Amino acid sequence: MQEADGPSRWGGSFDHVEFIAKHANYPWYYRAVNAHSWLFNYGTAVLSRWPVAETLAYNFKPSPPTVNKGFLLTRMTWRPDPSKDKEIGIDIISVHLDFSRQKVREKQIAEMRELLSNRNNPVIILGDFNSEWFADRSVIRRLADAENHGTGA
Repeated sequence: MQEADGPSRWGGSFDHVEFIAKHANYPWYYRAVNAHSWLFNYGTAVLSRWPVAETLAYNFKPSPPTVNKGFLLTRMTWRPDPSKDKEIGIDIISVHLDFSRQKVREKQIAEMRELLSNRNNPVIILGDFNSEWFADRSVIRRLADAENHGTGA
């Protein structure tokens, strides 16, 4: 989830992620606070029916005048063959990139790539990229190309 509201004046003073998770029977839910003020409190979130082994909330470097953005990384384990003990860690990332400036989105992708460079898990990245796949300078395509070729973004 992106723009996932926590308790705030703007959002009705309750945690929207917790509300949705409980009513949808998702026992594991996590919310990163990427933007916070006296009026709002929101960020990225992940809901899961399966246990989450690790979470990491990350806020990108500030980029005024827009509010902060960031991502939530969760690591889940998957056992491809239930008859064996071997498990694979999978990183699942919910990201929200800047909406107004391409250069800021590119810097945010570089920050995310830097953090992920030390991790060796398969990665699923989803979210609000504020970009289109077919755009001339698509940050989504740039990120996918970097992941597929093992190069930095």
